[in-house]
Amino acid sequence: MLPAEPDCMLCERRHLCLPVVRDDIDAIVAGSVRAVAAGDTLFLEDETFASLYAVRSGAFKTCVGAPPQRGRVTGFALPGDLLGLDAIDSGLHRCQAIALQDSEVCELPYDQVEQALAASGMLQRRFHQLMSREIVRDHALMRLLGQRQAGARIAAFLLGLSERALERGQSGAELRLPMSREDIGSHLGLRIETVSHVLTRLRASGCLRVRLREIDIIDKPALREVAEGLAA
Repeated sequence: MLPAEPDCMLCERRHLCLPVVRDDIDAIVAGSVRAVAAGDTLFLEDETFASLYAVRSGAFKTCVGAPPQRGRVTGFALPGDLLGLDAIDSGLHRCQAIALQDSEVCELPYDQVEQALAASGMLQRRFHQLMSREIVRDHALMRLLGQRQAGARIAAFLLGLSERALERGQSGAELRLPMSREDIGSHLGLRIETVSHVLTRLRASGCLRVRLREIDIIDKPALREVAEGLAA
């Protein structure tokens, strides 16, 4: 059974999502909440683009290629994030989106989104902000992959997750990772053994407390020094 129709103005993530500026955006998402079970695919690479998807709950990873051997994790989408923006230009999804845990998305048919954008300057500005956010995130990933030290990559990744948690009204110090170490390694261009080794080292240094996928940031200034290459 599908969940009840969403009320965007009551959504806790509306400040991160598209509907924040327009009440009647409900007409787009009403009746289009989709449940996606952990491990299931929301859309496939090269699939025809028809809708954007706002993550309502849970989390997704986006991948190119065929994981795990030839694939690469390109990003992680959390509640409030939009999936599918990269498909607007070509009309084809350039990656696949896989649920990391039981999740829900609000489906936004893009033809209706375009109509709403044409009718609202405020919505246009919000949409451009979301596009800009994706560009900034891509640039941050390129800078991250440019770091030679594995420790710097992982520290910066954790700090980025901390900032995203704070944006969502959650603790920036107590992270509950929806992704596996293998996913993190694929995203950062590191082997899973390297990810585990670095986390162990950061725990030993007093930066983190690590319990499987529960990571508490104990010393954020020290972790930031590692991310900036100022500490081993």
